[in-house]
Amino acid sequence: MISFEKIEVVNRLHQDYVFETLQNYGAQYDKIWIYDKIHHKINQFCSCHSLQQVYIDVFDQIDEVLKEALQADCRDYAPGIEILSVHVTKPAIPNSIRRSFELMEEERIKLLVAKEQQRMTEKVAETVKKMAVSEAQKNAQVSMIQMEQKLAEQNSIREQEDIRNAIFLSKEKSIANAEISLGPFSFSDD
Repeated sequence: MISFEKIEVVNRLHQDYVFETLQNYGAQYDKIWIYDKIHHKINQFCSCHSLQQVYIDVFDQIDEVLKEALQADCRDYAPGIEILSVHVTKPAIPNSIRRSFELMEEERIKLLVAKEQQRMTEKVAETVKKMAVSEAQKNAQVSMIQMEQKLAEQNSIREQEDIRNAIFLSKEKSIANAEISLGPFSFSDD
C-alpha cells in the first residue's frame, strides 16, 4: 500500500462555459470533475504498474498521464474545464520497502559506475594500442628510409668503383694497344 501525500491540480474554467458548468455541476464543479476523479485515475495508474515502476521507473510520467486523463474526461463531459497542470509528490511507502529501493538504486549506480570505468579502461587501452601502432608505423618508415639511404650509398660506391674500373681498364687497354702498335723496338745508348 502506498499513498501520495499531495496531488496538486491547477485548472481553469473558460469564461464562455461558466454559466453552463455552474448550472450543471454547481460551484463545486472541480470536486466532481477533478478531485473525485484524481483518486480514481491515480488508482488506475497504480494498478497498471508495479511498485518499482510507480516509485522509480515511470514516476516522472505520472503528472502528464494524470493531466491527459483528467483533460480527456473534462473535454468529453465538462468542456469548459481546462487542466493546466498536475503535480504528484513522491509516494510514501513502508520504510523496509523504501530501503530496498534505495539499496537497488545504489547497486544500479554502482553498476553504471563500473560500466563507465570499464568503458574508460577500454578507451585508454584502445588509445595506447593506437599510439603503439602509430609508433611502430613511424619506426618502420624510419627504418625503410634508412635502408633506402644505405642502398643508395652502396649503389653510389658501386657506381664509383665501376667508373674507376672502367678508367683503369681503358688506361690498360691504351697501354697495351700502344705496345702492340710500336712493336719490338730496342733502344741502345751507344
